[in-house]
Order: sequence, then structure tokens, then C-alpha cells
Amino acid sequence: MRATRAVTSLAVLTVVLAGCTAQDDPEETPAATTPQTDTPEPEPTTEAPDPEPTEAPAATPTDLPADVLPTTSGLAVEAEPREEADEVTAWRLMCSDPVPEAATAMRTVSWGTGELEAPVAVHQVAVFADADQAVAAADDLVAAMQECADAPAEAATTYLLEPVEVGAQGHGLASDYYGTAEGGDLDGVIGTYLATFRRGNAVALVASEGGEGNVAEVREAVLAESMAAWEGLCRYESAGC
Repeated sequence: MRATRAVTSLAVLTVVLAGCTAQDDPEETPAATTPQTDTPEPEPTTEAPDPEPTEAPAATPTDLPADVLPTTSGLAVEAEPREEADEVTAWRLMCSDPVPEAATAMRTVSWGTGELEAPVAVHQVAVFADADQAVAAADDLVAAMQECADAPAEAATTYLLEPVEVGAQGHGLASDYYGTAEGGDLDGVIGTYLATFRRGNAVALVASEGGEGNVAEVREAVLAESMAAWEGLCRYESAGC
């Protein structure tokens, strides 16, 4: 009996040991792997191009070179003498003398002596710091012209203010030497004429002083000279020539 129990015990021990050995040395299992996912590559980014620098609009000039005014005039019988001044002075209205005190520069040119009833041609230009000041100066000039037209006649001379199609704020002032016009119609009377207008930050006056011309003819000549003068002021136009 003891021999049988010994054999049985040995067999049991062998089985237990075999089990332990199997647990201590298990077969290799494949290593766990993490599934790889395709990561999309970032799309290339393009930087927005730098905006092209924009040039600031050039400021309109406030100086008045001598070549802005004409060298000759068709309003005077005699082209000489030609006199020029480059200082801020009174507008030559013949009936009033307002001064554009806000002007940054001004030139006045005249042709002829006025002798023997010959007319004197006058061209004036005043430049201002900006167009707003020029607008105000042109308004002041027209107001002074209106005062001439509204004033009681002296020495029988009367004046008539009228709009003209020259530049901006264009106006003309006709004089009737002897007050012979009826109903404000000056075309057939003897007298003078001047025109004022603005271009940009410049204000101009063109006049035929004196003489014994017919107002209608003098007006036509003055307005032609005024249009030529307006062309010469393109440098003061913010939009350019």
C-alpha cells in the first residue's frame, strides 16, 4: 500500500511541476501593434502678396511761376509796355479794389499805356492754399462786383454783372460809360468788360480797361482771352490737365 501511495504522489507532483513549467515559459505572442492611419499632409499655404503701395495724390501747387501768365495779349492796341508785379495786390475791377489777402501768391500783368483812348489789357492770377479758400475768394470777388452793379451811378457810368461760361464761378462785369443802355442791354453801348473765374485753387481776372469799344465786341474778346487763360491754369486743377 505504501508503494502505491508513493507512486501516486510522485505522479501528482510530476503533473504539478509540469503545469508550473508551462506557466513560467509560455509560448511567444506577437507584439501588439497600433494601426497606422494616414495623416494628410498640410496643404502648402501661400502668403497674400503685399498690396502695391499707392502714391498719395500730389498736392496742388501754391506758387505762381511767371510762365503761367501769357506773354502777349490780344486785348491791347499796343503790346508795350508790358508791366508785371508779383505781389498780392487789389483786383482791378475799375469800380472797387478788394484785396485777396489769403492768397499765397499773385501776379498782375498789363499791356499798353491807355493813351489816345487805347485799351489796356490786364491779366491777374491769385493762388490759394487749397480749393476751398479759392472758392471763398472767388465768392468775395463776385460780391465786390455785385456791389459795383448795385451802387448808384457815378459820372453816369453803370455796371452790369452776368454769369459767363468760363471755368468755375465765372462772372463778367460790363460797364456803360455814359449810362445810355436801356433795360440792362449793354451790347450796343461804349464801355469795358472784365471776366473772373476759378480753376482749382487759382482765381483769375481778365480785363480790357479803357478804350472806346463796343461792349458786345469787348466782351467777346475778353471771354476768348479768358478761355486761353483758363487753359494755362491746368497745374492748379487737382484732376490734372
